[in-house]
Amino acid sequence: RGEKGEVTIVRRAAIRWAMIEEPKNVEWYYYEAREGVARAGVQFLFEDGEFLEGTLYALGRAGEQRVLDIVNRREEEFLHLETDAGLYLVNVNHISSISIMEGEDGGT
Repeated sequence: RGEKGEVTIVRRAAIRWAMIEEPKNVEWYYYEAREGVARAGVQFLFEDGEFLEGTLYALGRAGEQRVLDIVNRREEEFLHLETDAGLYLVNVNHISSISIMEGEDGGT
């Protein structure tokens, strides 16, 4: 709901990213799933030059835990990205390029 109580309807495909408020309460299952998982520092660049930089955890099936595998998994339209500012859900369909900054345990 908006400030005046109005309802806003947004096409899911139109959402570039969403920042999650109180992520440890709202996305608690994500924090449990990422424990002990390989991770990579990445920068997602969008067509207009905006970018988000943070940590991407390799939440995926065994053998499919590289950044490339995670981004190209078709059942996942939104990825969790941890940044200094908080937790984002990023729509992979809006990402124009990805730079891998650093990786651990096969994060590249």
